[in-house]
This record gives sequence, structure tokens and C-alpha cells, in this order.
Amino acid sequence: MSSIDRRKFLGSSAAALALAGKVLAQGSGRDPLLTENDVSVAVRCYLYSFEYAKATDLFTVYDAKGRKIVTAPLQPLIRVAGVDGQDRGVVQGRLQSATRAGATILFQYSGVNQTGSLKLLARFDEHGFWFDPPEYANSVETDIVSLHYFAESNAGTIHPSLHSTYLTLPGIAEAPSVSAIQPASGNLEQTISLGRSGFYVPPFTHQQWGLPVHYFCVTGTDTQSIDGGRRDTYTRFRSETLLCGLADLPNGDLMFDLRTGGHCSLWVDYRSDLWHHLRTPGAVRLGCTLAFVFAPDPRSAAIAFGEQLVRSNLIQRKVNSTYKNSIALAPEFCTWGPQVERNFVKAHLNEDFLRSLYAELKTSGMKASIFSIDDKWEGRYGNLQHDPGRFPNFVALLDSIRAEGHHIGLWTAFMRCEDPSDLGLELKHMLQTADGHPYMGGHREYYILDFTQPEVEKVLTERASNFMRIYKPALVKFDFGYELPAMRSAAAADKRLCGERLLQRGLDIVLNALRAVNPDVVVMYYQLSPLFTKYFDLHSTDDLYLAAGDYSLEANRRIYYASALTPLGILVYGSSGYDWSSSPSIWFDSVAAGTIGSLNDFQGDEFGETSSPGAIALYNGFCKAIRQENIFEVIVYPPPRLEASIAGGHARSWARVSAGKVTLLAQRPASFDDSDTLDHRPTDARVAGLLETSAAVVVASMDADSVTTTSRLIVVPCDTGHMRLKRIRGTNARVTTHLFDGTSTATVVALQEHILSLDLVRLSTHGVPIEYLEIEIS
Repeated sequence: MSSIDRRKFLGSSAAALALAGKVLAQGSGRDPLLTENDVSVAVRCYLYSFEYAKATDLFTVYDAKGRKIVTAPLQPLIRVAGVDGQDRGVVQGRLQSATRAGATILFQYSGVNQTGSLKLLARFDEHGFWFDPPEYANSVETDIVSLHYFAESNAGTIHPSLHSTYLTLPGIAEAPSVSAIQPASGNLEQTISLGRSGFYVPPFTHQQWGLPVHYFCVTGTDTQSIDGGRRDTYTRFRSETLLCGLADLPNGDLMFDLRTGGHCSLWVDYRSDLWHHLRTPGAVRLGCTLAFVFAPDPRSAAIAFGEQLVRSNLIQRKVNSTYKNSIALAPEFCTWGPQVERNFVKAHLNEDFLRSLYAELKTSGMKASIFSIDDKWEGRYGNLQHDPGRFPNFVALLDSIRAEGHHIGLWTAFMRCEDPSDLGLELKHMLQTADGHPYMGGHREYYILDFTQPEVEKVLTERASNFMRIYKPALVKFDFGYELPAMRSAAAADKRLCGERLLQRGLDIVLNALRAVNPDVVVMYYQLSPLFTKYFDLHSTDDLYLAAGDYSLEANRRIYYASALTPLGILVYGSSGYDWSSSPSIWFDSVAAGTIGSLNDFQGDEFGETSSPGAIALYNGFCKAIRQENIFEVIVYPPPRLEASIAGGHARSWARVSAGKVTLLAQRPASFDDSDTLDHRPTDARVAGLLETSAAVVVASMDADSVTTTSRLIVVPCDTGHMRLKRIRGTNARVTTHLFDGTSTATVVALQEHILSLDLVRLSTHGVPIEYLEIEIS
């Protein structure tokens, strides 16, 4: 039945009307209740309702108030090719049975690709529901090309058919010109990656930030209001958000299609027509386990997704040692910006430049704790050894920097290889194209190691171990995974470890080797997926070079989505863009979710602006406000508008909640165009009314107590104004003002009616920039 026929059916069928969301949500208990009749299967519980229409094979999901979130086809489609490589397309099967057993439904289809069958098990619990990997069987000899969720077939053509009003894709692009929030009316026609590899997915050739994401979100409104204007469209008629995310990894490339009218689908590309590794006759398990969770908005849904995976023992929270947290949260200076500004990239990078840049860092007064050296300190990619010609005393340089109290960070691309013979390997040990040639990346500058081969694993383990022993980095900037090619381009020898499993396999090898030498080494990457929690310690907002002019806005967006990882123990590292003017705003946005960094050039940026004492003082002040824990919640307030493609997915202010206590506030005052008094978006009760300020300010507790009860506060004023902080304890405050020149002044302020009231300024009376205020309350 075509998609038009199906929509007509849903619009007119008595069965569909009888099972409308309003009815489904009534009387729902905490445990799912499954019911069935001749035309439908329904699941009801306190959080959601799920309706399946047998005649159309469509399922519809409603939130707790009966508002429709999404409608989509249930049967996954399987594209196959003959053994001759010819595409045989897709033939949609027919529902044979839908069998209930406890809180599960087994859907069985016949006639799939004419002679095949398909089984899909759906499991339901109080928090959401799951689709297990579908099982496909056929007696005909074919290769599996791809698996498509939420799609329909018409004459062998696959049509993405999941439909909702709003779609959220945090990793949609690295450039801010494409919004992560896509309305159905946006008519974006695009295929993107939700998996590890977006770098070579045209036309978004720089999609790598946030990948792998491994999830997407949908939010519904009253269908009549999509053209705008209907009263209460975005309050009463807007649903909660449904997130669909991976609970395990497929051995294929995870892709996502967006099509006109807000139709989309999730799919896995196997390309067995090229590799002949996934074939019938027989039965094969395809795809992955999909988890569906509910929350008021996409960011909250990402948090709920992580919690669901923890609750199901699929992942664990990252528990760090005190020392490891001190490294992960150490403020950083990265050499990449000056390298780019002064053309010391690749073979131009040398030891004299690093020495002079380190001297500039010390002279500037910037109190960075990590000096991070970027690409390309290696002689040749893959060797994991410095170039002795360009860096004759590299180890001694690192030791001298450490001796002066700085930690070392090193950029790495472990799986690149310029010359296999350097490693005692051959071209056959590289990833191969389907025609039997070694694959080359980086504009054909290097090969990619096939670390599914035992010989490569041995070499890579030895190289990674030696790298740690010789250079002793405290932080490793892992900058590689997005370069792994899609299966249409190249693949590893072990096809069980291809697709989304390939990056995981490489991480198992490399990170085990690194941590065998130093268990506390901090590894930084760009991913948003909770499935990679055990591998990475620090999420990087990455290079913002595609956001020139919008550095602070784009960093804010990335921190907004990345901060959903902090309850799992993944910290957020907020580096700067290439200009000095936007950096303080980026540092401000970074403090609540983790730590700060800089890749600014002290000699001049894109606009010719050099470092100033005022900017460096702010950096130093924010450093003092960084708290030393890695498991916490970040609150954004006021809540952003979910329907806003431009303003949505951003935060004006941030709060950190540690062990149930508000321990940090990074608050900006309302601006002229804010409409908080007119909308219906209540600020989280834990922070509502806690701080009043006319200037941007960071307030942080320096112990485990909340900002309202601690005896020690750090306050970083970012502008001139006045703040009033509610207090539960204390009558007097000793305020010590720390200045950029190293001096300080002190005064005593009395609390009035449980309010700490402070004037905020950026300069002392002598014109010296203020770094921070240290407040002791008695």
C-alpha cells in the first residue's frame, strides 16, 4: 500500500479513530499494557502510547498527554543484489502475524523480496521501547546491500517515511549554516551520517563534529498548525520528544535520509554487493538494537537515552580518579591556531616555533595548565615518532615544559600510515577498496591501517605503548575516527568488524595500549554517542573554522548538545575560535560543562587583533571557577524554544548540579529581545530566582556545598553591573579581588535578608583587569 493510501487510512479508519492518542493515554499505568484486536495492536503506559495498524504496517507514538509524536512504517526494508552484483531492489513483505508475549510483540512478515521472511521483536517497558535486530531469511542466493528502517517501497524505490513536525540531528553538519533543528516544512534533501564517518559523505564533506551521534529526535505538533499561527501550537499542541538511538553497533555504515515534507529514515549500508560478506541463502541478523526514550525536549531526551543504557547495563558511568579529573579539567592551550595563523602546519611545524610559542604563552600571563601540541610533530603518519630533523630535542623540550608545571597534550592520528614498511607492514595490511587496492585518505596522502588484522594489531599496540612511554602525554587528542571510509569506498579484512564497529575495534586496541602504560591518560574526541563512554574522557567542541563570524554561537550550540554527556561522566572541553573577540563568550559557556581552552594566536588573529590583558584575565578567572568532578548535570536556562531552527539548540545561561546541589551558575542577563516574561517555558525550579544579575557572571562553589550554603565562592564578573545571590547560610562575606597583575584587595560585605549583593566591575580603580573575586562567607 502506498504512503498516500496509508495516510488516507489513518485519517478515516474507524479503527484508527478508536485508538487515537487521547484514548490510548487514558488510565495508563506505569507498566505497559498490551492489547490486540483484528486491526491493531496497542501499548499503553504512563509515559507513552504505541499504536500499530495491521492493515497499513504503520505505528504511531503518542506522549503521556495523547499528543502524536511520530508515525512511521514498522517493517524494515532490505535492498539486495544478485551474486552477479546487479541490484535487485526491494520488495516489501506482508504482515503474517503479530504475536504478543508479556511486554513484547513479535512481528513476522512473508514475501520479503518475494521469497524471504522477516522477524522483528519489539519490547516495551515503563521508560520506552526497543526494536531488536531484525532477522531476515531467504532461500535465494543474494547479497545484502542495505537495511532501511522507517521506509516504504514503491516499484523497488525506497521512500523515507518516518514523519513528525520537528527533527533534531545534533551532528547534521560542522558548519552552522545548516540547523540541527529541521522542521517538516524545511524540505531539506540530504543524506548524512549518524555514525563514525561523516568526513567523506558528500556534499557535507566536513560533517565530523559530534560523530558518532547514534541518535535522532522527533517532536510533533498539531498537524493543522505546521503552517504557523494556530493558538497554542507550541504549548498545548506540541508533544514531548521521542529519541531513537542505537543500543549496540551494526557492522555497516549508519546513515540518515531527510526528504521533502519532513520524511526521513534511518538505514545501515552493508554493500555486500561489493564485498560479498553478508549473503543468503539462510538467516542473517541485520541492523542493531534501537532504543526509544521520551523526554520534554531533545537535549533532555539525550540525557534520558544515556540513563536508559545505564539502567539496562549496556554502558557504565565513567568514574575517574581524582588525579585523572585534575588532568581532564585542566585548562588548555593548543598550538593549532598559531600554527594556522603563521603557516606552521604539517612539514612547516618545527621545534623553534614550539619553543617560541611556549615562551609567548608564559609571557602572556595565561594560566593554562596543558600545553597541547597539534599536527604534525610526527615524522610520518603512523610511526608515532617525532621528526628528528624538525625536532632535534623534542623529548627534552617536553620534559622542560613539564618541569615548569605544565602537562603535555599531543595530537595523534594512530591509524594513519604513510609508509607501511616503516612499521614492518605491507600494503595488504591497509584498508582495501573493492577492486583490491589499498585505500588512501587525506587527498591521497596516507593509507589507513586495517587494525582487524592480527599483524596490524600487534604493531599498533607496540607503537601506542612506545608513544606513551617516550612522550608521556597527560592528554591525547584522538583526531582520526571520522576518516574511516564508508564501506562503499573501502573495508577491513574482517567484515564482522566493519561499519560502525570498525572505530570501536581500533579504540579497543589503541586505548587499551595507552591505558596499560598510564591508566589516567585523558583521551579527547568529538563524539556525542553514549555508547563510547568507556573510551573517551573529554568531548571536544572541535575546530570552529567553518563558523567564522559565528564562533561563539556555534560553540554554544555544540556545548548545548554535548553537555547531555556529563551525567555519564564525559566532560566538555570548550576551545576558542580563531579570533580573540569571541573567546570570552566561548569560555563562559564552557565552564559549567567542563573546562576551557584556547588556540588563539598571541601575535594576531584573522582580524589583526592581538591578546589583551582583559581577555587573558577573563581566561584566568574562568580557570579558577572550574570544578573538579566529572559526573554532574548541566541545566540550561531559560529553556530554549524547541521550534526555533536558529535560536533553538542554544543556551543563554547554565547551571551545574552536583550530587543534587547547584554548585555553579554561569548566567547572562536578559537582553532586549528576550521574551521570557511572555512565554510558557518555566526555568528549572532548582535555579529559578537563585541569581539576579545585570551583567554576565560565573558563580561557583569551591567545595561540595551549593552556592547557597558554601562558605567559599568564586565569582568571575564578565562585565560591569550588579548581582544578588540568594543565600541560606551566612551573615558576612569577605571579598578578595584578585587582579591580573598578581595583587589583591579585600573588603567585607554584610548579607542583607539572606542576599549576597555585589557590584561587578572588570577593572580596578587603577585600571588593572580583574580576574576573579574570592568570597569567604561566615
